[in-house]
Amino acid sequence: MSGRKPLVELPLRNDGGYLSVIAVVDGVSVRFVIDTGAEGGLITPALARSLSLRRDPASSSFVQGSRGGRTVPNLIVPSLALGDVRFGPLSVPMGALPGSPTLTPPVGGLLGADLLSRFDVEFDVPAGRLRLWALGSRLPPPWAAYELPALREGDRLRIEVRLDGARLMALLDSGARSRVVSEAVARQLGVSADDLARDPGGTTAGVDLHAVLYRWHTFRSLVVGGEHETAPVLTVSPLAPDTEMLLGSDWFAQRRVLIAYGESRLFVRRAGTVPHAGTTVSP
Repeated sequence: MSGRKPLVELPLRNDGGYLSVIAVVDGVSVRFVIDTGAEGGLITPALARSLSLRRDPASSSFVQGSRGGRTVPNLIVPSLALGDVRFGPLSVPMGALPGSPTLTPPVGGLLGADLLSRFDVEFDVPAGRLRLWALGSRLPPPWAAYELPALREGDRLRIEVRLDGARLMALLDSGARSRVVSEAVARQLGVSADDLARDPGGTTAGVDLHAVLYRWHTFRSLVVGGEHETAPVLTVSPLAPDTEMLLGSDWFAQRRVLIAYGESRLFVRRAGTVPHAGTTVSP
């Protein structure tokens, strides 16, 4: 496997938890957030105006956030390219991305699991690289890793983790800036409203544009695959009813991760470490 080449290899930036690459949309270079937790992509109104993208009269989308959702128009994207990998025409929802960083070229949207799941996707955030492989062509990877089975729901993946000893299913969400535990799960683990009120936090907004209060809470332990973390500080915030936890970009930032979408498997190596004893290791 080590002699094979990816379909495309792209520079991957990490700007305050926003993982992004440059794509070419209708001949123009545009930066997109890579979001494994989003069912589909998104185009910002600013990009739509700058490229004079047409509305898709046959389609609209419901954008779901933690506090609800809203219906937005779809746009026709004539062509989108990641290196030599080309897509299009595509019908893509238009919506705002609150809080996205100011970069050159500017962030014009996000790429979701509907496109990413057509490949095996390798995140190497410490090295600043994103690679797309033909499905199954990188299995197992030539670098030492532990393996995590995943549950595929549509084009998104969830993996089992243990938080304070409780089993949870965490959504693999590179578009979330941190690891997030739902308020409902935190309550089930014994975290009271008074506990959260004493924790630091703030307010943010998601793609549904609703303001959301979050807190940073210190839990006892978190186990993901072969990694055991003591006293992890995790974000606690409202999440969609079917979501217990998000594994966000802060988790990706310290690891090399191959998402094998075709087989619903993950291969993971933490930067600067070797896999823990007792885990599945690729040669």
